[in-house]
Amino acid sequence: MNRCIAHAAPPAIDLAAFREVTGGDPQLERDLLGDFRDSINEDDAGLRAALARGDTDALRRYAHRIQGACGVIGALELAAACAAIQSAVKAAPHDAACIDLSHFNHALARLYTRVEQLLAGAGVET
Repeated sequence: MNRCIAHAAPPAIDLAAFREVTGGDPQLERDLLGDFRDSINEDDAGLRAALARGDTDALRRYAHRIQGACGVIGALELAAACAAIQSAVKAAPHDAACIDLSHFNHALARLYTRVEQLLAGAGVET
């Protein structure tokens, strides 16, 4: 008998880890999420521009910056996608064409949605 096991995607934000950082302070959580959203927009644009111009050094730096920001809010999936980008750059430091952003794009979209939900006050109790 062939049984498929569906693996649930990790949460976009590990709220338990995030609340360890914030001490459960709702205002601090909103402030950090808002700051994260603003900085991730800039860093995402920088990462994509670096990829488009083939600048693997800048690509690695932006992936590292995003990964660090993800650690603050518990965005483990996006952090893993950034680590994969950094590994790909290390493996082929002069070949930006080999960088695949599909995992990054998926994780980022999920994270944007979750950040907006949290900022709007939805799903804060999970």
